[in-house]
Amino acid sequence: MFKEEIVIRLATGHHNVQDYLIQNRYLDYFTVEELETLLISEEDPNLLVLIISYLIENNKLEPRVSLSKKVVKQNENWKDFKY
Repeated sequence: MFKEEIVIRLATGHHNVQDYLIQNRYLDYFTVEELETLLISEEDPNLLVLIISYLIENNKLEPRVSLSKKVVKQNENWKDFKY
């Protein structure tokens, strides 16, 4: 239930909420596999970048070509990403 609430709040699209949850390490409650599933299903490119950054900074992301291909393939709205 707790993890579900975190996912719901991440999915709101409110960047302040997303930043708060990530900066306060709420993603630590998830396994790497759960985070990968979240990445594959997520459509918000800004949130994708936040999650990937979190994984890299915390040495939880191994270079996985198949994962990156899945993320890019399933998230065709990268053109809308704001740098």
